[in-house]
Amino acid sequence: MIEYAECEMRAIEREINRKTPFPFIKFFDENKRRFSGLVEICKIGEDGKKELVLLNDYDQTPEECLALAKREFFDLPKEEKRRRMALTLEEGFYENIDMLERAGLIITNDDSTRLYEDVLDKNGKPTGEKRAQNMLLQFQNVGLDDTVISRLRDAYMEKLKIDKTDAKGIQRCTSLAICQNVWDIYMRGVISEEEVERMYIGQPQFFQWAHEKIFDARSKRNLHCLVDRHKDQSKRLGGLGSTGEKNRLDLADVRRSYVCAEIKDTEVQSELYEDYKRIVETSAVQEAYVDYKSEQIKNDDKLTDEEKREKLNALSDSVYKDELDIKEMEKELDENAGIALERARKSANDALASLDFTKPADGAAFISPKMTKTLLRMRGKFTGQVKEAFLYLEGKSLEGESINPLRVATAYKVVTDALIGTQKYSAYGYRINASTEDIPIHYYDKFALFPLFKFMATGFTSDLLRKME
Repeated sequence: MIEYAECEMRAIEREINRKTPFPFIKFFDENKRRFSGLVEICKIGEDGKKELVLLNDYDQTPEECLALAKREFFDLPKEEKRRRMALTLEEGFYENIDMLERAGLIITNDDSTRLYEDVLDKNGKPTGEKRAQNMLLQFQNVGLDDTVISRLRDAYMEKLKIDKTDAKGIQRCTSLAICQNVWDIYMRGVISEEEVERMYIGQPQFFQWAHEKIFDARSKRNLHCLVDRHKDQSKRLGGLGSTGEKNRLDLADVRRSYVCAEIKDTEVQSELYEDYKRIVETSAVQEAYVDYKSEQIKNDDKLTDEEKREKLNALSDSVYKDELDIKEMEKELDENAGIALERARKSANDALASLDFTKPADGAAFISPKMTKTLLRMRGKFTGQVKEAFLYLEGKSLEGESINPLRVATAYKVVTDALIGTQKYSAYGYRINASTEDIPIHYYDKFALFPLFKFMATGFTSDLLRKME
């Protein structure tokens, strides 16, 4: 784990000290000087408590973050680095445990099933008092793989010599098995991100990252940090495993290059945008307000569990049934939970972005009949039926007469049966050249090439086809 971190540090240091210009690459240019793996380090503070140091603070420059990382980790003696890395991994493990509990995949023993142990005096003798055992011995499985948990539980029972009639011993071994399974998944995830992803997908810095200000309960501070480095990665992985056909380039009359003209997209806005905006912004504030007030109710020690449930139900009813004024909710959030209100507004803006000015032809391309024919030939799809369909699409018949294929039944049937349609192409690979200093730059190009024919081209597309030809 330390070696992973040092590799990343050296790459960041190289980019900060780079003298020669590097080709502009959209996300890489923004991310190349930032940590993506070791985003924080855990240490023991002067008060003897754990303290987290954020190494990817977007309110600081990359140079400041690198200097902090060296001071708090990389320039320390080997044993101290090992100690801090172990603490950091431990924190990551507990975060995974918390996530699984919130998801309902594991549960912690309640008062009726909690395991207790004797409190011993300084001589090692029982005092007669009881205390709850370590939390790592208090878990029960709900949604993890039963086969794996059972296998690990049996291994712990054998190692600790637990009898099959010892219910509490079995519970302890089950909880240990859950922790072992979670730790194993966590470690495999780190290894996958640091080795497998980089090998098959490329550096994480090439993809879009999401960073925002969040309130960190551990440090009691608002932090501007990396929250998701896989924001758009999943939609770009299709090129890795998708099957397809390769074009033949050794055919007569097939050029290795062609001219491409970029056209500015037409942007349109939904007629219902203002209505959507009001609904989305109101919902975001309501949700933030319910979360804020719910925390207050849950942490009120003066209330019984039944009273808390009643207040939570009443809160939801009053908020979502529009009994509370939205302006009053915004005012209270602004005064007491500003970061929650800021995140609610950002969430609303993100949701509205797709409804604002959109590009109906985003990612589309038009090609001439000649290029359509060439692409079909390169894939071995230019059959006799397709050749006949092309005649009709170009406004001619087999006898050489001018026709409109939409108005002649026989021609229409041939065209629709041929299913020429949009030509979809994708390319995925890596480019390495001197300007990138041997850093493999991955590319994923997608095309939806729409053929234009004279009989269907009108107005703008008619002018476009004439220029293409």
